[in-house]
Amino acid sequence: MAFSVLLYLELNQIRMMMEIRNKIDYTYSIVGFFTLLTLLEHGYSHKTPNNDGKRLSKDRPEIFFDTRMIPERVVKNIYIYKSTKNLFAFLKETADSRLSITVTPCASDINWRVIFKRLHSNSQFESAGTPVSQSLALQNFSGDASNTYQEKEGRKGLYIVELEAITSETYARVYVTTTPDIDSIFPLPPADNHLNITMKAAKDVSVTWKPSLSSTNKIKYCVSFSRKRQFYTNCGVLAHFHGDAKPTLPPHTGFGFKEEKKKRLLRKSAKPIRSAPKGHIFYDCVGSKLSYTFKKGKPGRKYFINVFAINSTSNMSISYAGVQVKLKRNKKKRFVVKENKVQTLVIKRRKIPKLYFSLSRNVKALNLFLQACGDVMKIRVTKSKQKTKVIRSSITFFRKLVLKDLEAGNYQIRVSRDKKNHGLQQSLTLLLQDSSSHIDVPRLPHNAKITVLSNSTLCNQVTISWNATEKTQRYCVYKSKIPKIIPEIRANRKVQPQCIAVASRKKLAKLFCKVANKQKVFTETIDKLTPGTSYMVSVYVGLREREMFAYQSVFVTTKSYC
Repeated sequence: MAFSVLLYLELNQIRMMMEIRNKIDYTYSIVGFFTLLTLLEHGYSHKTPNNDGKRLSKDRPEIFFDTRMIPERVVKNIYIYKSTKNLFAFLKETADSRLSITVTPCASDINWRVIFKRLHSNSQFESAGTPVSQSLALQNFSGDASNTYQEKEGRKGLYIVELEAITSETYARVYVTTTPDIDSIFPLPPADNHLNITMKAAKDVSVTWKPSLSSTNKIKYCVSFSRKRQFYTNCGVLAHFHGDAKPTLPPHTGFGFKEEKKKRLLRKSAKPIRSAPKGHIFYDCVGSKLSYTFKKGKPGRKYFINVFAINSTSNMSISYAGVQVKLKRNKKKRFVVKENKVQTLVIKRRKIPKLYFSLSRNVKALNLFLQACGDVMKIRVTKSKQKTKVIRSSITFFRKLVLKDLEAGNYQIRVSRDKKNHGLQQSLTLLLQDSSSHIDVPRLPHNAKITVLSNSTLCNQVTISWNATEKTQRYCVYKSKIPKIIPEIRANRKVQPQCIAVASRKKLAKLFCKVANKQKVFTETIDKLTPGTSYMVSVYVGLREREMFAYQSVFVTTKSYC
């Protein structure tokens, strides 16, 4: 107990002095260590075999937490605070043996360095007035990759490891050994550690790699695909994939000193990183396989690919050289607009295919009938090669455009819409016709709304009316049962006018058709409805058996009680 208290006091003194290192020489900040080590050599310490080092870490983690002395041949998972110096130490009690200190950062880039303080043969350390040169800075490291400091013939003395997180708070794994076992703890990389892309498509990509030189029955492989960045450590991928947990205190820590309260408060205020948004990182382990096919990619998107070989016994890993790949873009479908044919273009989300039409002759005028269901659409017609503008217009609901003096050749129709409604499914109905054609086309009135007569709405029937034209035309009425919430959603979105394209009317229930000549207004009753139920009513106009254009659909709800 006395030994642990001394360790705590001396390390606490060093941490406090490191905070004012700009005012006091760096040598003073580690004098406590050397006083402590004098005690260690006079009976407060003994050489701990490797197995004892493992037992010390696993059975008594509070000793590491209180003293910050790194045990040998044990992986310590250390939480590092941002912009704070984190000091840990390893005491090497024998000379002329190798030394390896491996630090593996996880969630963040880190700066870390190794400082050596010589242990004198007379068991005495330098006084506080000893020149700074007696504290030897051995090597600096920076980045988010695993790095190892090595000495083939390590000196006897104190090795201080100083760590500092850069971009965020993070965990880091520290492993120290004085034996050659580091070659068996970490998988051995192959001579060629590059990844090979064997297949690339719009959504799929296949990658292969060479096996680790370590024993195959101990090695498993894990693969990550990231949209944002490369990962150079396996724990780094997992930290961003799952998010980090707050650091916890081992039981029975501390000695009741005031400084421990600050340390506990610091842990409570820890800010570990959160998991990446869903779909930003894909992570999978494939056992001993040496290939993987990723099938969840998005066309045209860039992905960073990393592979890790993991020793299943020690859980230590190495990273292969990462690669980035950009998936192929889907070829945009060509929508060919044909003359004298009613066609409907369904627009899902952001994908709007390009529309084309061809003329084999010069035309004085072409009529382009357009009906937009769902939102206002912008139309631009250009000649393909020269990109000469023919016409530009906005379509609120229904419009007839006249394209004049067209030469033979290919033309393109570009369709765009409001970015706010990219998530809505919309449709555009088109009819292209030579103005000299004798094929008749139905007309829509200026006001193409369907009106519900609320006074005539009952439990099992509703009455609707709509404007007609003087042209002899055929009007067909359709209905569709819908959830009550749909009209409310449509009203909140304020996406008007709403209609169901002619091509989609087969999903609706056809009620009846009426043919009229010079009739100004239709008033019709729809019966055999269900009480308290919402319906969408649509009217389509056409000539003879051919329905072409739609009125604005209307939502109606029958009464629940009559």
